Amino acid sequence: MESYTAWIVNIGNELLIGKTVNTNGAWLARKLTLLGYKVLRIVCIPDSENDVVEIVRLAIKRDVRLLITTGGLGPTFDDRTSEYLAKALNTEWVLNEEAYRIVMETLRARGLEPTEPRIKQAKMPKGAKPIPNIYGTAPGIWIERNKDLGPKMYFAEKILKVEGIMEAEITHILVKGLKMSDRVYIKSHPKGKALLEIHVYASDESEDKAKDVVLKVSEFLINELAKLGAKIEELKT
Repeated sequence: MESYTAWIVNIGNELLIGKTVNTNGAWLARKLTLLGYKVLRIVCIPDSENDVVEIVRLAIKRDVRLLITTGGLGPTFDDRTSEYLAKALNTEWVLNEEAYRIVMETLRARGLEPTEPRIKQAKMPKGAKPIPNIYGTAPGIWIERNKDLGPKMYFAEKILKVEGIMEAEITHILVKGLKMSDRVYIKSHPKGKALLEIHVYASDESEDKAKDVVLKVSEFLINELAKLGAKIEELKT
């Protein structure tokens, strides 16, 4: 079964000094997982040419199927991600006609002057395609190196709320659950004294198979935990 891997790279000095919480990484990881991707890395790096070039080239070397970067596309002096992407890909950094149209329309709609820093937002690696952005003035950038990007997989999950038992007491049960399928992942999250949430995930090329694996493992966990006197409730996902 082919693995559709993804890396998420969040760019910005504000992330590394603790000024801004990296909510983008968590949100993207959740969305990609639901789409069937296997997210292998979430990385925060500064607005630095060396760091951006290094991580992009490393992702290509590792044959990562999808690389998503956030940050550094705006009009300020340190927003240079698109320029660094061009260098990482050994291509020219050029004014994209479609991106220019998008930027100019956005500036006119907001009553903003088309200054040089704002026009810079229409520059991107040669051959890239702009992604419209309804929240800001800078369009996103889509660069395609592989036509087969989307996973041919389905994702399923269940969340169990478990009361009356400590996490250390159920490790052996979770291990047994994990051994039931190589497509399942189980993670327990303590939520208080003798209160847990257990997440059961599975992915498969067949939607029915993914759901069946999650159901089978969840039923096993519920039965085994009940034997220990735990109270179990299935939460909505």
